Amino acid sequence: VDLGTLGGDQTWADAINDAGQVIGRSITAKSENHPFLWENGVISDLNSLISADSGWLLSSAHRINKLGQILGTGYINGQQHA
Repeated sequence: VDLGTLGGDQTWADAINDAGQVIGRSITAKSENHPFLWENGVISDLNSLISADSGWLLSSAHRINKLGQILGTGYINGQQHA
């Protein structure tokens, strides 16, 4: 299945759950590496799915469970957290 991209030229899938949701990372049009969620034929930047004022910048997505909960990493207040 072609997952598409976040505007760049490469996408890597890292995990899929029983519901067919796929997570991974994709290059954006600005050549940045962003984590994504793909479901129902649509790829979405995970950073666009969280509140803009959360303070988080998500950097990776590694696993997704059957409830759609995602394990990944990101930065808040300049510090990396899981």
